[in-house]
Amino acid sequence: RNPSHTMKDKPRQSHMFGKPTPPPSEKKRLVIMSIAFVLLLAAFIANMKRMGGQQIEGVPKTAQAPEVKVQLPELRSAELDGLVADKTKAGRALIEPKALQLAMDDAAKLAEPHYRAMDVVDLDASVLQTLQADPSAARLKPYRLRGELRTLRARELPSGQAYSSGSVRLDDDSVAHFLTLNTPEDLKVGQWVRLNGLFVKLYNDEVDGQWVDGALLAGRTMIDSVAPLFDQSESLQLAEDGVGTFTSAELQNVVTDEVQRGLGYLPFLEKWKILARAARADEEPIDWSQVPILDESNMDSIMADPDAWRGLPVRLPLDGAALLASTASPAEENPARLPYITDGYLFEHAWKNNAEVVHFLYPGKLEINGDDWNGDPTVMGRGFYFKNLTYMTRENRLSLTPVLVLSQVTAMDPPERGAYGQLLYAVLGLSLAIIVGIFVLLRIEKQRSQEFQERRLRRLREKRNASSAT
Repeated sequence: RNPSHTMKDKPRQSHMFGKPTPPPSEKKRLVIMSIAFVLLLAAFIANMKRMGGQQIEGVPKTAQAPEVKVQLPELRSAELDGLVADKTKAGRALIEPKALQLAMDDAAKLAEPHYRAMDVVDLDASVLQTLQADPSAARLKPYRLRGELRTLRARELPSGQAYSSGSVRLDDDSVAHFLTLNTPEDLKVGQWVRLNGLFVKLYNDEVDGQWVDGALLAGRTMIDSVAPLFDQSESLQLAEDGVGTFTSAELQNVVTDEVQRGLGYLPFLEKWKILARAARADEEPIDWSQVPILDESNMDSIMADPDAWRGLPVRLPLDGAALLASTASPAEENPARLPYITDGYLFEHAWKNNAEVVHFLYPGKLEINGDDWNGDPTVMGRGFYFKNLTYMTRENRLSLTPVLVLSQVTAMDPPERGAYGQLLYAVLGLSLAIIVGIFVLLRIEKQRSQEFQERRLRRLREKRNASSAT
């Protein structure tokens, strides 16, 4: 034994086959890191899907209306055209008995869903001009008259069945005439009515002391309507009260609901008045860039003092809100003369402390395409605040929601979706950093491997030299 050797500088003992212990493998580390990264990324995506797919509390209880499919009956327009005469004043002064019976028989086959499927046209002065130019081309085509009832008579068909005839002054002050099998109970002259019917002929009858030419429609059922909210001038301003403002009497009807008092409601006239304002919001001189945004602070204010916000313009958050649900449906008879409205619900995390969801109305058919991470489109929008409404959630409890009447709703493009876009860039940046890190580690591992081989060869040479010297 060489006494000059100490424990500190004692040479490393050779292992089996004379190979020294190699350094820890960097490849193993890289494999472990890659697997861990893939697992984390998969967990992240799964969590996003889970969060998106979870049911948000406070969504209202709704019933999906079944889709109604109708089969349109065959109408005898060519036969009717051979039975009527309306190109002369004498021809327009009478209703031919055979034409009357045929028209009423065909009209009896059609109900509201049929007219909806046939894209019924509203009668007005411009439509009347088209009919006068070529009445034969329009026989038994679907039209809708709506206006103030000016004459009403009880009649009897050649078959003996009772019917009613009369005249209506339309919203634009033009006149139309009608034949119908059913009328509202206790119907009186001066009431507002609506009738979906088939064009029979041009007809001349006495209305308010004058003989007036108009379209004659044959329909199955006349229903009650309401007076229009606006006149038909070019300005289309709301009658009497200006554009979209509530009178003091109307404000008495727009009350804030309280959960303790049960389900709330939207007052009829005021609802349609603010919907009418939303439908024509582009005609108002509103600087939308200065309109309040529905952030958490403004939502606090609306829930605490809704009267101060009544009818004021508002904007959805700039990074959008999730469109949870929307349903477009034919509108009931209304003074705004809107054929369709959309009813829906929005969600935004900034509102959650005040309202689980936000209820909105839109004056027309709203069609939104595009999905967010959670499958719900993210939308931007603007409109007017209406009131707070108590509703029943699908968890069978009462909740309070602000009601907005939106004039504009648009889907956000994916690159503009706020946090989600930033999150995507963060994930891409992290992935790039990991790729660069793996490349650097591989270079380091290669360099260490070369150094290890060089040390191993050097020790072997030293060992051989030592053996030769002895």
